[in-house]
Amino acid sequence: MMAAITIDYLYSTVECDDTRVAYLFCRYKAEANQSATNLLAALLKQLVHSRPDIAAPVTRMHDYHLKQQSRPSLNDIFEALQSVCLSYAVVYIIVDALDECADKDSTRGRLIDKLRELQTRTDVRLLFTSRFIPEITQKFQSNSMLEVRASEEDVKRFVAG
Repeated sequence: MMAAITIDYLYSTVECDDTRVAYLFCRYKAEANQSATNLLAALLKQLVHSRPDIAAPVTRMHDYHLKQQSRPSLNDIFEALQSVCLSYAVVYIIVDALDECADKDSTRGRLIDKLRELQTRTDVRLLFTSRFIPEITQKFQSNSMLEVRASEEDVKRFVAG
């Protein structure tokens, strides 16, 4: 819920030609499709969707892998994502329910690491939402964290509705 409100707020206040919002909603039922490569590719798709003028790195990657009959690697996707992010002044990336992202093959950790690396190379602003799980909180121990809880009155209104 917090992520959806944040995304809506960003779309209505900051998104313009040089600022973009991209997001991921992790779901435990979609574990098979939630590799770090697929998640970064989903962000990439969102960022080039409305700006075909910046899609050249994606087109080159697609053409190369089509000719080779292969799939892009995590690094291929990351390099294209980085190139596309450099086309914007600011990119906001929201990852909701990080705790529901499968962690087989260290997917969750690789996603976090790649997004942080992207943040050091471009002006990317990150927001992750998650339940408090030790492996996740450990990854963010040096970052600002905010615990958001529904009040008893909020729960009563939700149940009544």
